[in-house]
Formats: sequence, structure tokens, C-alpha cells
Amino acid sequence: NDISSAMLDIAKERKCYDDIKLVDLNKGTLPYSNDEFDVVACTGTMTYINPKAGFLEECVRITRPGGFICYTNRTDKLDDWNEAELDLKRRGSWRLEG
Repeated sequence: NDISSAMLDIAKERKCYDDIKLVDLNKGTLPYSNDEFDVVACTGTMTYINPKAGFLEECVRITRPGGFICYTNRTDKLDDWNEAELDLKRRGSWRLEG
């Protein structure tokens, strides 16, 4: 997934992936089924996603029970995501491994 159509065009030309989608991670439901993935990884994009947009909830939805969600974030942005993580933890959908 990417929000840059130009980057997706390059990936298509180079045949980098079998399935490529243009997705705005700040807007609603991700185009995947519940429990579809064992692992969801997001690197280099959390800085640009609104923590209140529901992205982490969507990651939980598309990750199978017992699966893993791995994301990176800049250290100056960690506090922005604390509330979203705490909300998921309170609902029993999130725990920190490591």
C-alpha cells in the first residue's frame, strides 16, 4: 500500500509486488478482510498518519489473533500514538511484545 500513485507506478513497472493498492491510511477501512494477515508491518509512514484516524484499530482488525503488528515511528512522535495504543490495550486488543 502507498498513497503516492507515482511510487506505485514504479513498483508496478518493476514488478515488485503481486498486489498493489493506493490507500490513504488516514481514511477509514483498509481494503483487507478481518484476520487476513499473520503480520502487519508499517515502516516510515506513522509520522504522516493521524493517530485518531483509526489506523491501529484497522491493523488489529486485519491481523489474525496471535499475529503481530510491527511499526516504526520517530522518537519525537511516540507520544502521539500512546493514547491509541492505550485505548486498544484497555479493550484487550493490544499488548507490547519485546
